[in-house]
Amino acid sequence: MFDQITCLVFDMECLWMEVVPVATLIKRQKEQNPNLDCTETLIDQTLLAGCNPNYSANVVEGRIHFAAKYYLDNYPI
Repeated sequence: MFDQITCLVFDMECLWMEVVPVATLIKRQKEQNPNLDCTETLIDQTLLAGCNPNYSANVVEGRIHFAAKYYLDNYPI
């Protein structure tokens, strides 16, 4: 298990990354949706939890194109 996780966060105006403690993420998710069963085990099983993804952002025709590349069982996704 990891103590922290990198989250991609967005709203209607921007996109950013946050590195947050797993406990903080679980608390925030439960506050936003009490019916969600968000646990450390579930987070640890997500695709981005246990790898070293590469992120890029490029401006194309005045718009930002954001990409995340990560690996699942050594296959790029």
